[in-house]
Amino acid sequence: MFYVGLLHKLTTQEFSICVARDQLVERGMMLWKRQKRSSPLNPLKITFLRESGVDTGVLRVEFLTEMVSGIANRLFEGQEGKGKISKYSLSDLDSGPFRVAGEIFAVSLAQGGPTPCFLQDWCYYFLATGELMAVTKDNVFDLELSPLIERTQTLKIIQLSPR
Repeated sequence: MFYVGLLHKLTTQEFSICVARDQLVERGMMLWKRQKRSSPLNPLKITFLRESGVDTGVLRVEFLTEMVSGIANRLFEGQEGKGKISKYSLSDLDSGPFRVAGEIFAVSLAQGGPTPCFLQDWCYYFLATGELMAVTKDNVFDLELSPLIERTQTLKIIQLSPR
């Protein structure tokens, strides 16, 4: 038992972020990207600038709730109530916020924060399992993609029908 406790202390390090409440999402993502200890295994400790308080878990959940909500608005798009998919942005892909968002989602899930329940079902399934479920016009809600999927399915039906 002693060795397990010692191994736990050696492999997990506290992951601390001190952030201001104004522009929380942008600054939080920037600070997160700079951290070397960002891991779902390392306990996240949050401090808000100019506020006294010890993070016993409530500040962490508050921070993660604001971050997941802000990431949903910043990096994802979709119709209300039908789920969201990632925005097409090469600059965001290159500069790293999607990777940071994934790390934040992982820490949030592992440490009792909110889930990214804003995603479309097929997108969440892919992230959770690594497998792509059948994409149809009924489970993709996107103004640009839905007509393309419908045309592809129509063409398949025409090609398969006997002449």
